[in-house]
Amino acid sequence: MTDKTKSIILIVDDEPNNHRVYESILEPLNLEIVNAMSGQKALEVAHRYDFFLILMDVQMPNIDGFEAAGLILGHPKTSHIPVIFITAIARDEIFEFKGYKSGAVDYLVKPINDDILRCKVNVFLKMNQQRKELQAERDYSTGIIRKTRALICTMAPDGTCNGVNPAGERVTGYARDEIIGKNCWRLFHPDKDLLQIEQLFCDCKKGQLRNHEMTLTRKDGGTRTISWDFLNHFDENGNLVEIIGFGHDITERKKQETELQSLRHYLSNIIDSMPSTLIGVDIDGRVTQWNKTAERATGIDADAARGKFIHDVFPRMKLEMAKITESIRNRKTIQERKRYHLPDNRISYEDVTIYPLISNGLEGAVIRIDDVTNKVRMDEIMVQNEKMLSVGGLAAGMAHEINNPLAGIMQTADVMDKRLRDIKMPANRRVAGEIGIDLDDIKTYMEKRDILRMITTINESGRRVAEIVENMLSFARKSDTHTSLHDPVELMEKILQLASTDYDLKRQYDFKTIKIQREYEDNLPMVACEGAKIQQVLLNILRNGAQAMQEIKAENNGKVPKFILRLSREKETNMLRMEIEDNGPGMDESTLKRVFEPFFTTKPVGVGTGLGLSVSYFIITENHGGELSVESSPGSGAKFIIRLPLKGKKA
Repeated sequence: MTDKTKSIILIVDDEPNNHRVYESILEPLNLEIVNAMSGQKALEVAHRYDFFLILMDVQMPNIDGFEAAGLILGHPKTSHIPVIFITAIARDEIFEFKGYKSGAVDYLVKPINDDILRCKVNVFLKMNQQRKELQAERDYSTGIIRKTRALICTMAPDGTCNGVNPAGERVTGYARDEIIGKNCWRLFHPDKDLLQIEQLFCDCKKGQLRNHEMTLTRKDGGTRTISWDFLNHFDENGNLVEIIGFGHDITERKKQETELQSLRHYLSNIIDSMPSTLIGVDIDGRVTQWNKTAERATGIDADAARGKFIHDVFPRMKLEMAKITESIRNRKTIQERKRYHLPDNRISYEDVTIYPLISNGLEGAVIRIDDVTNKVRMDEIMVQNEKMLSVGGLAAGMAHEINNPLAGIMQTADVMDKRLRDIKMPANRRVAGEIGIDLDDIKTYMEKRDILRMITTINESGRRVAEIVENMLSFARKSDTHTSLHDPVELMEKILQLASTDYDLKRQYDFKTIKIQREYEDNLPMVACEGAKIQQVLLNILRNGAQAMQEIKAENNGKVPKFILRLSREKETNMLRMEIEDNGPGMDESTLKRVFEPFFTTKPVGVGTGLGLSVSYFIITENHGGELSVESSPGSGAKFIIRLPLKGKKA
């Protein structure tokens, strides 16, 4: 057994005494010495150990030193071992040449100087140690190259591959033998044209490619994204001799980056598509997030807003800074409902919610602002509708109650009329005879005092009241949402009669003083519609027109308020055309564009809801498949045009 910590030397000599001498001389070098007593023995042990040096005696029986050295150095496993010949024969050029030709590195002649032999052996010992260290470094580097996940490829200046590591084989799908000797650029990037390849190669040789991302085509046709760094190796004259490429497969990373980017865009689109204003701020109140609704509300885009103090880009949030700080500090959501503000001098309402945000040690808040103006107004309208329903129910009840005494009045008046007019009635004559009164005188008296005419007036007024009550009841009844055939003229006339008795209208003006000009086409066909809803539309338009014309009357300019009502049939489209035209102040272009918008009104605050015409538009277009439009200009009144399919809305 040999000591693996010591370097091993082989001494070949057929004289035992010489072995003892050599061991004594070399003892200070702390070597492991293996002795061979013949050339044959030397051949046997040469392959067993890793010798750093062989001391070979030249003159030995059977196989001399020259022959033994030639055989050892001729074998691949032992060809690297240096051989020093030792001989007792005097130096001879031919003899020395033969020794060097056999592969010897030195030649010593006996008697040997101890110090010289020791120094020579020590030189080879150090060379061996350096060789081992260099080999260890090479093995270490090779191990790293083989084990690393990075693709390493060495190329000649013309792009020919000289070497590739296992990672390169795995990434490219090519075997080493399929890569070596091939042009790397053309092999891995077949889709690029020659000019692109030449430019890339030129940049590479200039040392300008660092973290350069390229798409590598695998043997199977698949692609991988590689980030390349190139190291150029130059000779002592500055000539490029080798290019070493270090490639990192970043395909998965790029995929994750793409997915992350897509997710960011997706989340950004969600945030931007929300109707709420969403603003992110840090703990100092600087904007970190600013969605599209915030851009529309302020006119400031996200890039300009980001990094600014929120009160600089959204001034009305200045009063909320204390709440924002409190929300972040206490990690508590703070909400303020129906906070009002005055954009364009109009009262608007908004809900403000502050959410504390703590992520990766970064503190901040997300502020959500929702415009609830329409909701607040709808709530108010719902409350008002509830009141109106109650009033409607009360009115209906009152109408029923009115009908009872009214029927009694009308019936009694009718009986009185018959009894007073018919003097030949037996009962009249009998009673007149009993009390001694002449019926002819009574009749003459009543005629001269207009009593009979008054009774007739009572009957006529009673019938009119009955018709008004019936109209009110008919309009107040809930619609059963199904269409039926209606006479257009009757629809218009009934709603005119109802409008003239409307309390709200009459309180502001006397509807009866408005001149009504009717232009009805003869023999109009029946129209399929929901009668109550169409009457609601007509009433809304009449109300708006009457209120608009009230302004003219208030100016005392002598202009008499007038409605022109037209009913006609469009034969080409088979539609009923209803027009309501007034001679009011008219509308400018901006008002005309918004007249059917919900909650839009030109009336003072507290007068009207701005829903009448928008509801009317919905009833005509959505419920009946018709059209509702308006024509107007300042000073020329307004004309509303309703067009309804005679056969009803198509399914």
